[in-house]
Amino acid sequence: MYFLRKVFNPFAVKAYLLVSFAGFIVSQVSLVDVVANMPSVTNIGALYVFYTSAFLNTEFIIQLLSVGVFVAIFLILKDIVKTYSNTIAITI
Repeated sequence: MYFLRKVFNPFAVKAYLLVSFAGFIVSQVSLVDVVANMPSVTNIGALYVFYTSAFLNTEFIIQLLSVGVFVAIFLILKDIVKTYSNTIAITI
């Protein structure tokens, strides 16, 4: 039971989802080509147009998984902030 609680706790499930979504995206998208076609990182406007266009012109499953990656990252960061804010409040 201890093992199951550790493996299936909410934070671990979010991490598993993040890794699986990102892994599937990496297996389907040529990141080398994306980086090769990407404009300079100093040109923020061109980067915005590039990533918006790349997102809108990809397959639906990749769009869905990309949104899933960002949601998982947000939820993991929320859990981390909640954990550390509770730790700080207890020590003060």
